Amino acid sequence: MGYECVTEGVDLDLMIKLETIFQKGKRLLLAMAALAGVLLVLGCSSTGSAVQRTAVPESPAPPTVDMGATVDALVAQRLAEANQPTAVPTATTGAPTANPEDATPEVGDTETPTPEATLAPTATPEPTPTPGPTSTPTIIDDHGDDPDSATVIDSGEVLVVVLGVLETLEDVDYFEFTDAVVGQIWVFTPEYVPPETTSNRYPTLAIDGSTVIPDVFTGIISVVSDGETIFLSVTNEIAKKTGSYRIVIDRAS
Repeated sequence: MGYECVTEGVDLDLMIKLETIFQKGKRLLLAMAALAGVLLVLGCSSTGSAVQRTAVPESPAPPTVDMGATVDALVAQRLAEANQPTAVPTATTGAPTANPEDATPEVGDTETPTPEATLAPTATPEPTPTPGPTSTPTIIDDHGDDPDSATVIDSGEVLVVVLGVLETLEDVDYFEFTDAVVGQIWVFTPEYVPPETTSNRYPTLAIDGSTVIPDVFTGIISVVSDGETIFLSVTNEIAKKTGSYRIVIDRAS
């Protein structure tokens, strides 16, 4: 019993496989038959066309109409007609339609006025000052330049300080001492104002009628009175300097 069941199972599977092969072959035959029919139709059409051309070689071949293009053109035409706006009749009234162009008045070319140039005020030139004649400054001499115009100094004072100014390099100042006691020693010490820091820089002193000369380092000069009037002169002979000075006059015992 067991063997028979196996045999029946094998026969059933075989039958199913055969049935499947049969169905596939059937479909293949049908497909080949359909393909042969199509080829037959195409061959007949080609043969008919060749015969027709051979019979009438002079006649031109009829134009081939592309149905797809024709249908597309008709559809496009219909769509264009459908999209065109329908004209709506406008009711005509009695009043004429105003033309926008007529409403705007014609305006000629407007000339732009040229602004007048504003002239700047003319500057009045200042007069050029005319230089006056060059004048020589007047120098006021504080002491006389000779014995006749000498400044008189009181000899009775124990200590006297005389101030003066040498205005020019040629300026000379004179001083006069009268009533001098015979045998009295007079000491004259000169210096510039302010004092010079360099030696040999002092006003030059001299005694008229005397051969006494001042000290070369200090400029001090001394003289013994003989009872006569003493004339003392001050110059810048050595220092060659103008400016203020002072003379300290003292008497030695």
